[in-house]
Amino acid sequence: MTAPLPYINATSLLPHCRPCGSQCCRYSSPIISPDEKECIVASCGKDLFIEQSTPGGSYFVIGRTADGNLRQIDQRVEESSPCGYLASDGSCTIHQIKPLDCRAYPLRAIPSATAGEVEWRFHRVCPATSFIDNRFLPAVRIVALASLRRFTTETYMDWLYKYSPWALAPEAMFQLSE
Repeated sequence: MTAPLPYINATSLLPHCRPCGSQCCRYSSPIISPDEKECIVASCGKDLFIEQSTPGGSYFVIGRTADGNLRQIDQRVEESSPCGYLASDGSCTIHQIKPLDCRAYPLRAIPSATAGEVEWRFHRVCPATSFIDNRFLPAVRIVALASLRRFTTETYMDWLYKYSPWALAPEAMFQLSE
């Protein structure tokens, strides 16, 4: 049995998130495991997920809008549709059970070319990034690693290229001391 993930007081970043209109929920989708999908659907009764398959495994993305239509997911926010679980005021309707990847944002753990090692990336356009402190970072690091480790490297990289390409940009990289 794995240890429970640390509690992250996500509201500590909310004052810095809301001014941007939750743009991270508009141009991307978190990587979602089958267990997360089942939990969210059971909790709110809305299945807005689309399965993505790779030779190394499958994952889900939030591929539908609140009304059930297919989402347009584009790195240009103005070309994208919002996450189907995003309320009109920019708040998350599944905040208490939101996916690990959402809880770890704006941090990403990226598989390194060196087996078993991880590179760390911050989405620097996120206004909350500059407010991340030493209390938040250790907890979110554990969550980001847990999100990564649920999938094969091939599956996780497929998701990164399709839905989170900012994390692959060299300017997102930074050193995180152990």
